[in-house]
Amino acid sequence: MEDYALFIKAMLDLQQASITSSNTNYWLETAVKLQDEFDKFLWSLEASGYYNSPRDE
Repeated sequence: MEDYALFIKAMLDLQQASITSSNTNYWLETAVKLQDEFDKFLWSLEASGYYNSPRDE
């Protein structure tokens, strides 16, 4: 779980660092897609938080 969070944070850092060099939102869009996947597989509505492993395990 922490790996996802740190990876998403790294993508947001890359987005911030690349703002002046390009007008693309590649890193931001990629981070949002990964966060959506993270939520899909690890979010618990019942617990209002994240599972430590995927729900299907």
